[in-house]
Formats: sequence, C-alpha cells, structure tokens
Amino acid sequence: MKTGIIHGVVAFTLWGFMPIYWKQLDGVSAVQLTLHRIVWAHIILLMILFATGRWSDFREQARGKKTLLTYALASLFVAANWALDVWAVTAGYIVQSSLGYFITPLLNVCFGVLFFKEKLRLWQWVAIAIATSGVLVCAIAYGAFPWVSFSLALTFSIYSVTKKQAPLNALYGLTLETAVLFPPAVIYLIVLEVQGVGTFGHVDVLHNFLLVGCGLCTILPLLFFASSAQRIPITLLGMLQYIFPTVMFIVGVVIYNEAFSTTKLIGFCIVWGAVALYSCDEFIYYKKHPKQAIIQTPRGTDTPFDLA
Repeated sequence: MKTGIIHGVVAFTLWGFMPIYWKQLDGVSAVQLTLHRIVWAHIILLMILFATGRWSDFREQARGKKTLLTYALASLFVAANWALDVWAVTAGYIVQSSLGYFITPLLNVCFGVLFFKEKLRLWQWVAIAIATSGVLVCAIAYGAFPWVSFSLALTFSIYSVTKKQAPLNALYGLTLETAVLFPPAVIYLIVLEVQGVGTFGHVDVLHNFLLVGCGLCTILPLLFFASSAQRIPITLLGMLQYIFPTVMFIVGVVIYNEAFSTTKLIGFCIVWGAVALYSCDEFIYYKKHPKQAIIQTPRGTDTPFDLA
C-alpha cells in the first residue's frame, strides 16, 4: 500500500510540473513537440519490452482486428490531448489547462452514464451540477467559454471511454498506441526536415536532449501510475489524482504569473468544492462496500516497477 501511494504521488506530481518542461521548448511548435513525444516514447517503450523480455508476449496480445481498431481510435484522442496540452502550456494557458484536468474525472462520470449505463448516487449528481456552475463562472471570468479546459477534458475522457473497451494493460496499450502513431509522426518529421523547418539537430545540444526527453516525460508518469493503480484502492487513487491539476495550477499562477482574477478564483473554488464532494462520496461509499474498491488487473499488467 505504501509503495502504491508513493508511486501515485510521484506520477501526479510529475504530471503537474510537466508545464515547466514544455516551457523550456517554447521555440518549438506544439505539432513538432507532439511528434517527438510520439516517436521517442515509442522507441523507449520498445526498449522496455525488449529489456524485460516481453516483446513476444506483447506481439501475441496485440494481435486481432478489434484490438488494433480499438487502439487506433484511442491513439487519435491521446495524440489530440497531447497536442492540446503542449500547445496550451506554450501559449500561456496553464491555469485553464489545470481546470480541464479538474473537470475530467467528472466528465468521465457523465460518459459512464451515457455509454455504460452506470448509475450515479444523489451526491454525485449534485457534484456534477456544482462543477458545471463553476465552469460557467470561469467562462464569465474569461469572457468566453474556456474551450481549452473543455477540449482537454473531452479528448482525455473520450480516450478513457475507448480504453475501457481495450484488452491490453497500460504498458502494452501505450506501446500499441504509439506504434500506430509512429509511422505518420516519423514521415511528418522528415517532411518538416526536407522543408527546412525541422527542429531536431538544428538547435543546441540541450534542446536536442530535451526533445529526446519528451518520450521519457510522456511514459515515466504513466508507468508510475500503472504501478500505483495495481497497489491501492481506486478510491484512494481517485483522490490522489487531484495532485496533478493542483500542482499545475500553482505552476501557472506562481511560476509563470498567469492572470487570475477574483472571479476566476470563485469559479475554481466551486469546481474544487464539486471535486471534494464527489471524492468524499466515493470514499464513504467504498468504505461501506470495500469489495467494490478492489482493482482487478488483467494478465500482464505488471510494469517495470514490479519486476523485483
């Protein structure tokens, strides 16, 4: 349990501080950064599979038309989320991005009701209604609908819905998703290079290193998250996940001095209240029904952290 909590805290903290990394690559377009995330993440994942002797098992499990189609669809939405995330950070929308990741879990709940006929308890409905009002307050504060927040939440929620139907574990699934995206990403990077607007190899050593590091930054938090998800109840994991947008919010306001008015603060507080209400309801429910909080993991869900 202790190891699971530590890995969860590490994963969400890394995600929260990720804007600092992307800010170091401000001169690189969001499209190129996303392509480098895909390419280098896939290369690193392949190295992990070969180093841990899982390549054959991955190939066996990744076969099948349905599996490939599921992960092809998932890859489109995760790529869209990565691109939006990088663009939002480099364009100065870190605070609005954090709002998106606050409302993502609640949007996931709505999709659960729509697509999987999941039933909500009274206080969950109340939490969603409160969160909606908070978003409306933020929209008034921004003077427009916070489309960055909503787009990030929507793409990741659709990705989550797709992944709910996916048969592979986190490591294999991410490897297959990046495998789908890898060929077009490499081709596009070559085209950019031919056009003379490619970045890699045309900047200083530090920036080249940071571009390669995009892959590690992408998969490292996911591996810690996968390890945590296997070790702790889903309720505790759900509460830990709010470390991510909280840290991101602090980074945007404190480090990068993004504008944050009193009205925005009120909107965020309403959303935070909704999140707290939803989390408390989950905690109380699963404390009364502990068996439903047990996470069932499919074959092969161990990660590189579980090899000892």
